[in-house]
Amino acid sequence: MPDNREQQLVDTFLSLADSLTEHFDVVDVLDTLAERCAALLEATGVGMLIENARGSLEVVAASGHRSELLEIMQLAFDQGPCIEAYHSGNVVLIEDIQDIADQWPKFAAAAKSLGFRSVYAMPMRLRDTTIGSLNMFRMTTGPVDPADAAVARAFTEVATITILQQRSLTEAAVVREQLETALASRIVIEQAKGIIASTHGVDMEAAFAYIRNRARSTKTALSDVARAIVDEAAPLQRAETEAARG
Repeated sequence: MPDNREQQLVDTFLSLADSLTEHFDVVDVLDTLAERCAALLEATGVGMLIENARGSLEVVAASGHRSELLEIMQLAFDQGPCIEAYHSGNVVLIEDIQDIADQWPKFAAAAKSLGFRSVYAMPMRLRDTTIGSLNMFRMTTGPVDPADAAVARAFTEVATITILQQRSLTEAAVVREQLETALASRIVIEQAKGIIASTHGVDMEAAFAYIRNRARSTKTALSDVARAIVDEAAPLQRAETEAARG
């Protein structure tokens, strides 16, 4: 390991922290993290599997083509230490790929064909929730150095926080959009209430009851009924305005 690894690690995390802006590209950040992790730990490759909205795993980042290919093959085979780390929520260390030839034969054969000899898979989790796994592939056999394991754990936690941050921003954006839609709908409904109250000579509560009953009887959204009322009244209102000017 390089003597200045600690400084490289600090620089990496500072760079990643600067990237976590409101509109950051999560894939770019995670790819960078995978590349830095592989370089700092002198691993042959690093890959990440993440649970998607449908509850299945997919490859979200990789430090290189071989690690990405192995992750894809692992998902296709539905077997391997990276999947096991995700499902169990525990670290999975395979010191020698040959040792799992009977347990995960397809994965073992694929890993060896790509030049990998050992795997260190870590669950990406926050409290009791596991969202994926960060996986380190090596060309050598044997245990992982405790210092390397600690660094790998730090990268895993940063990756987890990055993804959860992105999801929080997305959810917040959805909430804001829903709120804006609700506010816009409320304006249209108020306009429709005013039109009904004026044309039918009723108060605003009765006007709203009319709109609501019409929506329910036609199984139409309240805002859509209100919009139709406003649109229907628009030509008449324009004609009245022009007549008043004339």
